[in-house]
Amino acid sequence: MYEDVTPEELIEKLEKAGTSAPVELIQEIVKRKETALPILLSKFLNRSYWEATDEKDLIPFYTLYILSILGDPDLMPYILKAIVMIEIQDRDDLVEVIPIIIRDIGVPAIEPLKKFISENPITNCRILAANGLIVIALKYPEYKEEILNYIRSLLREDENPDFLSLLSFNLINIGDELSLPRIKELLEKGILDPFIIDKEDLEEGWNAKDLSILSTADPLEFYLESYREAELELNELKDEEMGKDLEKKISQELEKFEALLKFGDKIDIPKKLLVEMTPVSVEVGKNSRNAVFL
Repeated sequence: MYEDVTPEELIEKLEKAGTSAPVELIQEIVKRKETALPILLSKFLNRSYWEATDEKDLIPFYTLYILSILGDPDLMPYILKAIVMIEIQDRDDLVEVIPIIIRDIGVPAIEPLKKFISENPITNCRILAANGLIVIALKYPEYKEEILNYIRSLLREDENPDFLSLLSFNLINIGDELSLPRIKELLEKGILDPFIIDKEDLEEGWNAKDLSILSTADPLEFYLESYREAELELNELKDEEMGKDLEKKISQELEKFEALLKFGDKIDIPKKLLVEMTPVSVEVGKNSRNAVFL
């Protein structure tokens, strides 16, 4: 289907695809990784794609998805770069999918992630890397205890309250009973942020999206579903704001109209020109918005 398309054209098609990139297009880029991937990675490293407000903002995700398909540990630096960019560019849409991407790199990602956590000073970046490790642990049972022992050591040794709070929250999510005594201790000492985790969370567990879901989720389906849901919510918010603006505008116009009527009352009109005026009734509300302009 894309055999005669140049590498540059492949990436251009991906840029314009939005949420509807054909699977065959992605497969062709994977197939031609020697020629197409460098072009894609150059765009991935370009901040304008992270800041885009059109379909180009999906390039970071598609790049990460292709990296997860390739599963090449030599490409792990790009994933670590993505973790930092997610924080810098405030890309909340990528927060939940990045652990899935890391999961598909698998065991070779463990040591780079540990190093990243020890060296990076930014809490949200560190927690994303830790979440990646947790999801690897859930997918690869033979490495689960090794990884969770490392995560528990962070719970004992780290001094950042925000990091400890988020880490505790996620360990509760996966039901790690061995971490509970330390989490209770941190709660009793008032170290954990009560807005992130409190005793009620510890006793009842948390009903948010469990990290264990990410151990089996398909990254493409997971991300695009979340992306479309967020897009829908954003459009609803915009419609709501437009509705408020419209009601405000109608109210202002009614005030002008009433002021005009009062002003008109002061004008002396000859009786032969008098026309009976009936005030116009305009219903302001959700059900009348469309009627105003039709």
